[in-house]
Amino acid sequence: MSASITPEVGGFALERGSDAGGGVRDFVDNVPVHCGEVLELLLEGGGWMPVRYEVIRVEGRIVPRLHFVVKLAGKPKDTELTEYIFPEVSFSAPTYARFRWPRRGAR
Repeated sequence: MSASITPEVGGFALERGSDAGGGVRDFVDNVPVHCGEVLELLLEGGGWMPVRYEVIRVEGRIVPRLHFVVKLAGKPKDTELTEYIFPEVSFSAPTYARFRWPRRGAR
């Protein structure tokens, strides 16, 4: 498996391959990605956004899904929650999306 880096864009594509147990898995920079792990997604302006990697099965195919939190100002007035939970957005990862692993100590 090659780490298909796109020099003019940066980051790595999700590469589909097999893990040590023979299962199907996605890889970023030759490192296996597991459900629930955080990757950074390259945005149009060159910035990086943290996303949580998950997968769903659609007609027998594994489809990577990316999840991120939308931090809204304020909180609902009609709630008695002591801790406000921000809304979450998810979408299928397009094949042209580029990722990197978060830098240690960056957060």
